[in-house]
Amino acid sequence: MRWTRINNSKRAADVEADSTSPATARGVSSATARNGTAGRLCTTALATAFMIGGASFIAPQTAAAQQCVGVNERLNTDVSDVHHLTKIDSCKAEELMDAYGDVKDAAGLAALLGAKWWPVGTASAVFFGWAWNNQAQVRGAARAGQGVEFVDANGVIMRARPQ
Repeated sequence: MRWTRINNSKRAADVEADSTSPATARGVSSATARNGTAGRLCTTALATAFMIGGASFIAPQTAAAQQCVGVNERLNTDVSDVHHLTKIDSCKAEELMDAYGDVKDAAGLAALLGAKWWPVGTASAVFFGWAWNNQAQVRGAARAGQGVEFVDANGVIMRARPQ
């Protein structure tokens, strides 16, 4: 189908050609017939993401009066201000694990939506891997219900252990 702007309308020859196409005979415009599959996949992916995100609001929340165990502090361990010894209490460790889970979800959605363009998939994989490593480090150290102590180097968590 060819569009030509003449007073914001299609030419008569284009309207006639469009009305004889098989997609128009079924009641579907030719643009929808060409892009229907990609549009349906995108809509399905977004609907799934919204359902998963909505489930997190329905999930039972921890009690607000939870007793936090541990201390919160951050100390420089080198001159270049790159490495930090970080200590967080059990409440902050739980918040941090939830935040890394949100980052992983967002990176996964970005990879799904940008799957046809390789730079988006590559960048999404890097963010997903970073968030997965940090969440696994904090989760492993926080199992005891205590605070967590770890070395933070440029945002990457290393050597996490309970306080």
